[in-house]
Amino acid sequence: MQGWKPNRIYPDFAARSANGKIILIEYKGEERLTTEDTEFKDAVGKTWQELNPEQCYFALVSKQNIDAVFDELKRL
Repeated sequence: MQGWKPNRIYPDFAARSANGKIILIEYKGEERLTTEDTEFKDAVGKTWQELNPEQCYFALVSKQNIDAVFDELKRL
């Protein structure tokens, strides 16, 4: 089992869209949404996207928002 450590982030999914945008997805179950690990990954992912929003897309996905994220991915 892999534990988490700050400064080491391995997203669950990584892809590149047809127009070249880098997509990183981190999926968490409902019971893990408020853990320190999840909050750290979400903050780093959002910062990464904000640094270059034209080329980078990050989403923290759970059951609550999976449909909205899929809708966003369709537009990339």
